[in-house]
Amino acid sequence: MLASLPDRKKPVAIKILKKENIKLKERYETEVKVMKLAWKCPFLCNIHAAFQTQLHAFIVMEYASGGSLQDLLNNRGYLDMDSVL
Repeated sequence: MLASLPDRKKPVAIKILKKENIKLKERYETEVKVMKLAWKCPFLCNIHAAFQTQLHAFIVMEYASGGSLQDLLNNRGYLDMDSVL
């Protein structure tokens, strides 16, 4: 979900996961840990916040247009060296 925050000029992305699926819950927790460890890494979207309700988990992160890496791989099948570099 694309959103805006009052204290930010750029839009943010909000990832919403249903907590009923234990694998998604574990993925969420792993993703938040990685984003915290890799804070300010130029190759990853930075996390602004992470929180949970009884039914959902949310990650508020830097918005990057153009889709995900998974979308790109699904469309192309692979990335050539020029695309990677």
